[in-house]
Amino acid sequence: MRKRPVGGEIRYCLFVNDTIKPFAGDGFGGNYVGGIDMMWLKGWTIADNVFIGIRGRTGGGRGAVFIWIHSEDVVVERNVFVNCDRSICFGNPSGSPVHMTRGIVRNNFIVTGVGQGIEMCRTVDTLVAHNTVVALPAHRSAVQFHQGAKGARFVNNIVRGRLRLADDVAGKDNVGGEQAGWFRNEAIGDLHLTAKAAAIGKVKRLQDAPEDFDRRKRKAATTPGADDRP
Repeated sequence: MRKRPVGGEIRYCLFVNDTIKPFAGDGFGGNYVGGIDMMWLKGWTIADNVFIGIRGRTGGGRGAVFIWIHSEDVVVERNVFVNCDRSICFGNPSGSPVHMTRGIVRNNFIVTGVGQGIEMCRTVDTLVAHNTVVALPAHRSAVQFHQGAKGARFVNNIVRGRLRLADDVAGKDNVGGEQAGWFRNEAIGDLHLTAKAAAIGKVKRLQDAPEDFDRRKRKAATTPGADDRP
């Protein structure tokens, strides 16, 4: 009988990859690298961590947070990601037909690398809410849902970059565009809003996201993205 890891937490950690693999001998072209790579989780929380430069040899690194294969009720919140090939990934386009059920991704700051800031693959009833995702340059893929997203919700996010959402994703009150001058310091992943942000107080608070990145309680009329106000 398999025993799955239940109710665990990963908090207050720094994940840095400061040297990209110079060789392709891992069987994946030097790209099998990630920060957290876990399966079969139930009821876990991954929060308040920083991920920097989690990259593969040719830009095909796995998610800095990569949760897959029969995982349930996992929350990823209040993390900072800077220049990772992929940042938050639930699921994998192979193997199990469903990789994540009832996952929540909320209140994260993400400055992308070459790939997606958020990638959801083969999920059921997943909520992605109040994240701030900045793709540099802006034309890169910022968020993607694919190969099954039954019951998925994508709500109250700020995204600079391309969205690729499956047809069954319910999207609401997300903000796109260039957002020039909106963020404190994009280069280091500080995506707190400045007074120039035009979306402050423009959306309704979600029951599943009562706080912001700094754990301030959101008002009924709140702000999209991870930071509620400057």
